[in-house]
Amino acid sequence: MKKLLMIGIFCCSILLASGVPTQTQPAKPSPDRDNVTMVIQVVGNRISIQNAVPNSIVEIYSVLGVKLKQYRLPQADEEYIIELPKGCYILKSDNIVRKIAIK
Repeated sequence: MKKLLMIGIFCCSILLASGVPTQTQPAKPSPDRDNVTMVIQVVGNRISIQNAVPNSIVEIYSVLGVKLKQYRLPQADEEYIIELPKGCYILKSDNIVRKIAIK
């Protein structure tokens, strides 16, 4: 248990120390999306996603790689209230991966 906790703290510190902002990160466009940039914003326990591919799936993982949540985006712009404790998480949609911090 102590080893698992230390691994989690280590992963969070690496994610936070990378120097990349975690609040608003425009995603790199993929070739099949006609250069549309998906924007992910995290404010408190709300995740706002703009310019997503409709009907795509967004997954949220812990820093240890455990899938915690999965959402289907029926529209290009969606907002979700997520019930997760404060910490660092990984958000994945199609071939876009972003780290997020719930504060």
